[in-house]
Amino acid sequence: RTMQFNFAKATILFLLTLFVQYFSVIFADYCQACGGTCNDGLYHPCNCFSCSCTFGILCQTCDPGFYCNDGRNKFACGAGRYCPGGCGGGGCAVCPAGSYCPSATTATPVACPAGSYCPVGATSATTCPAGSYCPASAASPSACPPGKTSVAGGISSSSCYDCAAGYYCTSGGTALGCAVGKSSSTGASTCFTCTPGTFCTGSSAVQNCAVGQSSTAGASSCSACTIPGTYCPGGTAVLNCPAGQTTVAGGSSCSTCAAGKYCSGGTASQNCVAGKSSNNGASVCYDCIGGQSSIAGSPTCSRCPTGSYCPGGVAKVSCPLGKMSLNSSLSVADCFDCPAGKTTLQLGDLSCSLCPVGFTCAGGAAASPCPAGQSSAVGSTSCGVCPSGFYCPGGAPIACPAGMTSNPNAASVSSCFACSAGLYCSGGSLSPCPPGSTSSMSAKTASDCFACPAGSYCPGGQPAITCPSGFA
Repeated sequence: RTMQFNFAKATILFLLTLFVQYFSVIFADYCQACGGTCNDGLYHPCNCFSCSCTFGILCQTCDPGFYCNDGRNKFACGAGRYCPGGCGGGGCAVCPAGSYCPSATTATPVACPAGSYCPVGATSATTCPAGSYCPASAASPSACPPGKTSVAGGISSSSCYDCAAGYYCTSGGTALGCAVGKSSSTGASTCFTCTPGTFCTGSSAVQNCAVGQSSTAGASSCSACTIPGTYCPGGTAVLNCPAGQTTVAGGSSCSTCAAGKYCSGGTASQNCVAGKSSNNGASVCYDCIGGQSSIAGSPTCSRCPTGSYCPGGVAKVSCPLGKMSLNSSLSVADCFDCPAGKTTLQLGDLSCSLCPVGFTCAGGAAASPCPAGQSSAVGSTSCGVCPSGFYCPGGAPIACPAGMTSNPNAASVSSCFACSAGLYCSGGSLSPCPPGSTSSMSAKTASDCFACPAGSYCPGGQPAITCPSGFA
């Protein structure tokens, strides 16, 4: 029986040895001798003899969200990394683009939601910025195309919309306002300079100038049209009026050029010159026909007046002095002589006039002044004696100064002398004081005559005469 027991014991030990050798191969990574360490990617959570491994330690696969690289402990991956389990010395994997790993023990990355983006190693989803869109699992924002933008959190290309008028949108950018004097159309990526006739206040659509106003390129406001011959219908540059039309000082529309004027287009109306005229709406003036003329700006031509001739297309021409013409005369040959004793006193007179005092008129010529010391009556053809009380320097007689008189044929004022006592002189006439009165020399008016002094007598028009002896 002892032999049987020993044989049985030997058999059991042999089989146990085979069992340990067999399972030590299978569980070599998990069961280690006391005091040993686990392989890379494993750890042991308990001490020797406290685990299921007989006489050793139990190694376990590293938990999800951790890494195990020292054979004993497990360590958290940390935010931005993850491990599905069994991570060893290589550590945890970096969170891939399009996902985020929010906790320190993330086992599986979280897909980035639409409207957000997640770069490599993200710990949270970042809201998609304005001007971009982010579909689900986006690693980075996708820019809206030029001319479009979006609000923050866009999820697809349909989230992008046209940039508003007055703004511009570059690729992936937010809407930016155009500068003062510039604007844009809807869906623009650049701004343009506002055209003449419009104005742009900045970050606004183009606005047309009001009727009667305009502007230059790049203006922020409009001003009134004030240039004659131009007009501003609103929303355009300053426009020239067409030929035959004009404006007084700009405005919203042009008016027909008035008769007697011409409008060449883009200018104020101009008067037709003398000898020309025009109808309404004319751009040029026409010549008056021969025998007719006009004054500047006249709406019609009229027959040439007497005293002038009109060759046509020019102002009337006066006949020479001393000559006259009939209505509608064409040339100087139509001018005829005024009769003797008559002349024309100035160019353009409508009739011949009597020769003036102090002049002679032989007929067909200008009046000729009489020589010094001579004069003439109205309508004279020859000169005669200069009358007393006057002097004649040549031409019409001139009265001597008050209180003075002259002899006939006086040629200058120096020929005048003091009026004699008993007389008074004024305006070239010599008048006697009435009987019973007399005057001193150089008396000018009747009030200068005074009563005859005692002891004298005054017959009138003479100095006082002393009475004879024995008379009083």
